[in-house]
Amino acid sequence: MTLSVPVPLADFWDRVPLAQGSTFELDEAMEIDRTAGGIVLPAAIGARLWSGEVRFDVSFRAERARPAAILTALRRPGMPFFAYDRRRPYPLADPDGSALGAATPVLAGIDSADRSRVALSGLPAGYVLSAGDLVGWSYGSAPVRYTLHELAEDATADGAGGTGDVSIAPFWPTGTASGLAVTLIRPAIVAVYDPGTFQPGQGRAGGMETGRGFRFRQTLEY
Repeated sequence: MTLSVPVPLADFWDRVPLAQGSTFELDEAMEIDRTAGGIVLPAAIGARLWSGEVRFDVSFRAERARPAAILTALRRPGMPFFAYDRRRPYPLADPDGSALGAATPVLAGIDSADRSRVALSGLPAGYVLSAGDLVGWSYGSAPVRYTLHELAEDATADGAGGTGDVSIAPFWPTGTASGLAVTLIRPAIVAVYDPGTFQPGQGRAGGMETGRGFRFRQTLEY
């Protein structure tokens, strides 16, 4: 069977026996200069993207064999995979996603003058979103791109299931539009292996292994 790309969550990311110390964070994408008078001059140097480090936990061969083999395949150009922050798969106030149920939230509005704010609709009445929750959506075609954002403030859906404007980071990308479906449960990015970061596993007694790991970074190419 041909490996689908981007590699689905169920085929790779969800199978990794994740260890403590793994990370999933938004980069800064900025530089700082200064004047002779001591004025600091920050400047953006590109889109802010998510990146992180994956460490395999101590595991038996049966646990690690498939994700380890797929990782080997991912360590070449043109092999993107889906990934999400496994520390934050659900909103804080809905730790198993049951409160969201079958609701289908969408972007109710975007502010072209302030790309750090969005409004949502289609939520259950009273649904609570907390600062630090992650929201994602896809946009565009050929390719479809996936964007991920962290809420910078709390929000509660009104009786009609809508929120007011909510602050997010990073800025929403060009191509975002009202009406796009929003993902609150395991919102994912498309990522690629960061070359030169692979760490081989170290064998232990009984067929166990520890130490395997790599770094990844988001891409908007696929």
